[in-house]
Amino acid sequence: MESMKAADIKAFIERDWELLEQMKAKFWSESEERKTPAARIRMGEQLYRYARSVRPDWPSQDERDADLAVHTRVAEALRRAAPGFAKSREAAR
Repeated sequence: MESMKAADIKAFIERDWELLEQMKAKFWSESEERKTPAARIRMGEQLYRYARSVRPDWPSQDERDADLAVHTRVAEALRRAAPGFAKSREAAR
């Protein structure tokens, strides 16, 4: 392996890290906007298959019950917030 050069290390350290982070965020944001619903479903299926390959018993019944409880709480919170949200949007017009 070739030895590292001081100038290369200095250039790496002095990179505009904030600009790189902004460019990365823009890339991923635009990438997400271009994904079709079918592509998102395929990604979810791939993640599910991977999770099952790592842990074949996933999700357990306890995990399913806990997940359902969270979804139920969020749905109820959204139902309670919806009337106020609609009113605040009307007031902003």
